[in-house]
Amino acid sequence: MDEWEIRPEDLTPVQRDVADLIGFENYLKLIDVYAAETIYIPKRDSFERIARNQRIVEEYNGDNLKALAKKYNLTTVTIRAIVEDKHREILAKPLDGQLSFFHQNVK
Repeated sequence: MDEWEIRPEDLTPVQRDVADLIGFENYLKLIDVYAAETIYIPKRDSFERIARNQRIVEEYNGDNLKALAKKYNLTTVTIRAIVEDKHREILAKPLDGQLSFFHQNVK
């Protein structure tokens, strides 16, 4: 493959904006690594949402959907979707003192 020189004036306006933001040499590095790829850059709030959802899962105890919904200003439907996996784990656990048919120690 032949190499050619890429100049800032060869870039589209959006490409130029990115090159101005990260520096032209770094833009060239992006080209070297990600040429012809689509790169999704999430909004900052999506990372905040991930952290919030982790806190919700940690705080969920199987009986506090409404309290979590109020605390985080979300609906109980949204809270239920966030904690769905943990909810299943809680339901699958035997109650205190309850024997498990599948996990008995046999001697």
